[in-house]
Amino acid sequence: MLLGLAAGDACGQPAVHRRAGSFAPVGDMTGGGPFDLPAGAWTDKTAMALCLAESLVELDRSVTSDQIERYLRWQREGHLSSTGQCLGISAETARALAHSRWSRKPMTGSHDPARAGKEPLARVGAAVALFLPDPEEAIEAAVDAARITHQAPLTLDAVRFFAALIVGALQGAPRAELLKPMFAPVHGYWSRCRLKGEVEVVARGSWAEKEPPRIFGGGQAIEALEAALWSFGRADSFRGAVLTAVNLGGDADATGAMVGQLAGAYYGAAAIPPPWRAALAHGTLLTGFADRLLERALRRIQSG
Repeated sequence: MLLGLAAGDACGQPAVHRRAGSFAPVGDMTGGGPFDLPAGAWTDKTAMALCLAESLVELDRSVTSDQIERYLRWQREGHLSSTGQCLGISAETARALAHSRWSRKPMTGSHDPARAGKEPLARVGAAVALFLPDPEEAIEAAVDAARITHQAPLTLDAVRFFAALIVGALQGAPRAELLKPMFAPVHGYWSRCRLKGEVEVVARGSWAEKEPPRIFGGGQAIEALEAALWSFGRADSFRGAVLTAVNLGGDADATGAMVGQLAGAYYGAAAIPPPWRAALAHGTLLTGFADRLLERALRRIQSG
C-alpha cells in the first residue's frame, strides 16, 4: 500500500491545482506540479504516512505523542520527505501540529465542521496494515491517527469508511463487493458504528451516479472520498485507477494517494507499473516500511 500511495501521490503532481479538462491528460509518472518535482518524487501525503508507519513499526502499537514528534521532525527537517524538505503541508495540519507542540495534547485536530479536510485519508493504509488481524481495531487505529490533525466528524467518518474498504481489499474481497453500498469487512459494523449522513450517502453509492465536474479532486473529505471511489470503480487496473483519479485535477496528489492505497491493497504491489516503481523516490525505503508493517501484522496473527 505504501508503494501504491507514493505512486499515486507522484503521478498527481502535474495536475495539482488544475481544473479537469484544462490540461493535457496525465498518462504517466512525469513529475512537475507546483513544486516542480522530478518524476517519482512525492509530497506531504506520503511523507506523513511514512512518519506514521515508522512510529508503528518501531513501537509496534499506536502512540499518538510519538507520531506527533515524527510529524514535527518532518515539518522542521524534512524527515522522510522525498526531497529533504517539508512539501505541501496544509494550513490545517500546520495549525494542529503547532497546537500539539505547545499544549502537549495528543489530539488537537479541529472539530470545526467547516474544516473537514481530506488529508488524513492519505495515511489510512499505514494504520490499517499493522492492525489488520483485527479489522475493527484497524479501522479505529486509522481514525485515532487522523485525530492528530483533523477531528471534524465528516473527516473521521470518511476515514472510517475508507479504512473499512482497505481492510476489505487486503482481506481479498472482490472489487464488486468492495463497491457495493455500505461495504463492511465485519458483519453488522455500520449498525454499531453509524456513519454521518453525508458519508453514508457516499458509502451507499452516490459516487456511481455522478460524472465530472460533479466528481472532482476536491479538498474536503467527502469530495475526496467520492473521487477515490469513482476512480477505483471506473478502472480495472492499478494504473488505470490512479490515472483516472489524478486526471480529475484539483488536489490530484491527494486523490492519487488515496486511490493508490486502495488499488495497491486490492491489486498488490506487483500491479504497479515497473517503470513507476523504478522511478519512485526512495523506493527501498518505501518497500522497507511496507515489509516491516507486514512482518508486524503477521506476528500479531501468530501470537493470537
